[in-house]
Amino acid sequence: MKLKSKKIYDELNQVKIDMKQISDDLILAQQDLNKLTTDSENILATSELTEIAVQYSNKYIQDNKNINQAVKKAYQLYNQEFDYEGALDTIASALEKVEPGAYEKN
Repeated sequence: MKLKSKKIYDELNQVKIDMKQISDDLILAQQDLNKLTTDSENILATSELTEIAVQYSNKYIQDNKNINQAVKKAYQLYNQEFDYEGALDTIASALEKVEPGAYEKN
């Protein structure tokens, strides 16, 4: 992102300004911002779903070894690797084996 804004700044400081190039660069910058916004929203949603699924799985954690392991793995993926989708997949898969449809309920 910084490179594009520097490029636009450099182009604006030239003696002869290429408005088409500046317009194209601004469009690309806006597309990048839109993608960043979408990606950020997806990360937040996945993160929230992971937290909910882990909380829900707590009712099985004492009695089910697979849930216990899945929670530990999801925690590692979530907190150490920042792999929110992997964490969600891990805990959701374990919950589905114990209580089919549990993930869709939450």
